[in-house]
Amino acid sequence: IKYTGFRDRPHEERQARFQNACRDGRSEVAFVATGTNLSLQFFPANLHGDQRQVPTREYVDFDRETGKVHLKAPMILNGVCVIWRGWIDLQRLDGMGFLEYDEERAQVTDGVTPRPPIISPEIISPSLSLSRSKGNSNNFNIKAPRMWK
Repeated sequence: IKYTGFRDRPHEERQARFQNACRDGRSEVAFVATGTNLSLQFFPANLHGDQRQVPTREYVDFDRETGKVHLKAPMILNGVCVIWRGWIDLQRLDGMGFLEYDEERAQVTDGVTPRPPIISPEIISPSLSLSRSKGNSNNFNIKAPRMWK
């Protein structure tokens, strides 16, 4: 992960701008290996409005490790609820980050936005049995007659 803002400015100025942007609740980063650029907002996903707010330590934490800032940014990426989590070194302006599925927010979104059925066993064969997997409501078990196995 690298901070991508103000690439035309001196490194010391970029460091200051990055820290100020984090304190304001936003930043631009890139997964360098894939060329994926993200504009992150470090606030709870349900925060709306034009109110100027300071992100909490849960989203921007300068105190967890000396010389690094730990960040958390919920978002919807290609229709999927995810959370970007990572840290960036305050001197080098690079670090580590990853995206993880936001199951809690996805369940809220699923309740609001109706989805078409993923698969209907009756269309394929009346002998199929379809049930939700234990532990993950987005996965299905399909039981086929013995001759299909």
